[in-house]
Parts: sequence; C-alpha cells; structure tokens
Amino acid sequence: MPPNILARESSEVDWCETNYLHSEYVAEYYNTVSNVVFFVAGPLMMYLLHPYACKRTLAVHLVWTMFTLVGLFSAYYHMTLSYLGQMLDELSILWVIALGYSVWFPRPYFPEFIKNRNQFGTAIFIIATISTALSFAKPVINAYVLNCITFHILYIMVKEIRKAALDSQFGSASECALPLNHLCELPHTLALLHASGSCC
Repeated sequence: MPPNILARESSEVDWCETNYLHSEYVAEYYNTVSNVVFFVAGPLMMYLLHPYACKRTLAVHLVWTMFTLVGLFSAYYHMTLSYLGQMLDELSILWVIALGYSVWFPRPYFPEFIKNRNQFGTAIFIIATISTALSFAKPVINAYVLNCITFHILYIMVKEIRKAALDSQFGSASECALPLNHLCELPHTLALLHASGSCC
C-alpha cells in the first residue's frame, strides 16, 4: 500500500489512456466522463424495476444503488488514479456483482448444501467480505475473484440460453409463447458482466 492512499497517481494501475491529456484536473478524461452512464442507468433501472422489486425482493434496489456507486467510484478513480480510488472502484464492482449474484442466480444451480436464497445470499456475502479483506492485503486478488465470478456467470448463461432454446424448440405451446421466461435475469447479468469487465 502506498504511503498516501489519497495522492493522485498513487495507484499501481495506470493503463487505460494518456493521463491529463484533456484536463489538468482529470487524469483519464474519457474513462471519467463515461461513468455518467452509471448515474443515469442506476436510478432509471430502480424506477423501471420497482414493480418487479416489490414482487421479487427489494434487494433489487440495492443492486442498482450499488451500480450507481460503481459509477461514482470509477469516476473518482479515473479522475485521480489514487490508490483509494482504485480500491473503491474494484471493490464496488465486486459488491454489485455479489449482490446481483445473490438476487438473480438461478436456484437450480445452488450447491446442494444451500436450501434457499437467504442461505445463498449469506454465503455470497461471506465470500465477498473475505475477498474484500484479502484485497487490502493484496489488491490483485480482487481481479482474480472478479474473473472467476465472470467466467461462472458466462458458463451459467450459456447453459440457460441452451436450455431456453431447447424449451422453445420442444416445449408446449404455452412455453413457446415466452421461451425465455426463466431468463428474466439476463439483462441484469449482462449489466453486471459489463461492470465486471470495466477494468479501464
């Protein structure tokens, strides 16, 4: 850890764009400005998904609140390239993925020892907390955890898409009317995948 975690350019990671090219106050201008999408998409998704959240779980709002914080922390990081900004950026991505994972991960894929979504959410919370603690000791650990989660999400998505394709091909007429009914999580998963891939 650097001596001053708030200092500009105290982060060890600097690989996205030329620093201070467009502004003397913003290190990575385009990476900073592009985070405005998070400030718009997060609240918009909270509004649009409110009826869904009321029926499913209000934790959906927490996911989109955290999604907005990803934008804030990412903007701070790319503006300053500070070590604190890097940690806030990376850890907020980890936590938004963990929240989305615990809310939308399909039940049929739960490990056998997990009986319900509350237990699954608790297990995810424990893993995310351990990963957060380890990230302060060795920040590169967070990148490996995010990559493992991303590959697992991709694997499950491919399985679900194949399953949906088979259901629509060989299912009953009522199933064919909405063949991707059990994939309502797909847009959220894609948003989380995008967030996990935004290392720059």
